[in-house]
Amino acid sequence: TIMTYYIQSTGWVPQLTYQPGAQTILSLSNVTNPYAMAVDAAGNLYIANTVTGYSPSNAVIKETWNGSGYTQSTIATGLDYPVGVAVDGAGNVFIADQDAMKVLKETPNLSGGYTQTLAFSGLGNIESVAVDGSGNVYIGSLGYGLQKESVTGSGYTQSTIARTRYVSGWPWMATAICISVRKAAPAAVSLRRHLPTGPTWNP
Repeated sequence: TIMTYYIQSTGWVPQLTYQPGAQTILSLSNVTNPYAMAVDAAGNLYIANTVTGYSPSNAVIKETWNGSGYTQSTIATGLDYPVGVAVDGAGNVFIADQDAMKVLKETPNLSGGYTQTLAFSGLGNIESVAVDGSGNVYIGSLGYGLQKESVTGSGYTQSTIARTRYVSGWPWMATAICISVRKAAPAAVSLRRHLPTGPTWNP
């Protein structure tokens, strides 16, 4: 289980940490190199299986929880290099395809599958994608930093949250790579952490 969070404050602030919990390794067919993963409210898994650039095996796979295990289906194939996946409350799946330099949207259709559309492009080397509870989409790009696509009617309005940061010559963005897919039930513990003085600080 991987968590990423951002803090903008000074002084003492809450911090969540996780103690070791019950963990099992999931045996999932056709998942050979899980690069990114998302989970919806029903416990279904969305996995970006990224083998190599332009590999025919690159895909986003859905593992639907049936109460005792998972049933696998394929959401998208023909991806250049999927590095991020996110799902909103309506079940729409957003895929960050790095080498294609675009974010795809997979919308559930009446036949039980998904209809693919181009959601966002022109953002350079995309590294990650996330969605909040209001349906706003957040895209991490090496060239453009952290972009927010806010829902406005039937479309989106783009704004910049943060520019790309460089550490030792490399652009810094929050990304996560899953080496293996694990299911864990951690116990949350509330702690406090003192932040250095200054306007902002991102751990």
